[in-house]
Amino acid sequence: MTYGTLDGSTIPPPPPPPKPDAKPFDTSTIPVFTSADGTPDNPSFTPPDVPGTKGDGKGGKTEVHTATLKLFADNIDKLKEPLNTALTKLQDLKPVEAGDFNTGHVMKTMITGSDGTGMLQAGFETVLKKTIKTVTDVHEAVVKMAKDYDNVDDLNKMTGQQLNRALDDSWVSTDIGAIGSAGSAFGSGK
Repeated sequence: MTYGTLDGSTIPPPPPPPKPDAKPFDTSTIPVFTSADGTPDNPSFTPPDVPGTKGDGKGGKTEVHTATLKLFADNIDKLKEPLNTALTKLQDLKPVEAGDFNTGHVMKTMITGSDGTGMLQAGFETVLKKTIKTVTDVHEAVVKMAKDYDNVDDLNKMTGQQLNRALDDSWVSTDIGAIGSAGSAFGSGK
């Protein structure tokens, strides 16, 4: 329905607002995350060096060296600290305080819940815990393998099937599968 004026004419619509100036996104305006005590939270993890190998990987021959296994185990072990730090920070998150309205309650339920049981927080916690367990199990399996095959000649005689069995026996493949299933269930909203 169009409302007119007393003389019967139609009131023109107001002019459209001016278009905003287009400007590039300024990344310096992104807030810095801080820890609970207010200090800047700038986690850093420098991956360890991984030495190269002599062979070209051709010909179907795989060689495994005790020193390489020990280095691999040490490198894998270095992943536990940042993973545990991430888990602690996740568990220390305060619940979302979204307000007392329906959408706010939904956000709180989905993100943190009242006590860390929200879908996002609990899902990430599950994935981190399973990742930490897998990293721990891989580390232990490789250390055990290096001890079992301390003699280089014995180690080089190890077949790919024996290597696979050594990792399988340590529940590593089960752990890796658990991370995948936790991640896919988390991603599908379950």
